[in-house]
Amino acid sequence: MKLITLSLMLASVSACGSNQTDSQNSASRFVYDYEYNGCKTGSHSFNNLADLCSGLQNSALNNGCAYPLREEKFKESCPGTFVSK
Repeated sequence: MKLITLSLMLASVSACGSNQTDSQNSASRFVYDYEYNGCKTGSHSFNNLADLCSGLQNSALNNGCAYPLREEKFKESCPGTFVSK
């Protein structure tokens, strides 16, 4: 079963088959927490978009989890090509 929880502090988005919430606070922190097929990335927060984009590509940081969800968010929010490291 696929469960997605995302708080990317930019805008509000809903995706088919998932719960995905995006919003922005005054500190402009970027936060996400994904679960995909029982594998959890854990909650990660960043102070800027560049750090978020780097974090989405970091496989070790994300416990090797939620690759397709991280890739999708990267393509929606970040410049360049997603390369999981």
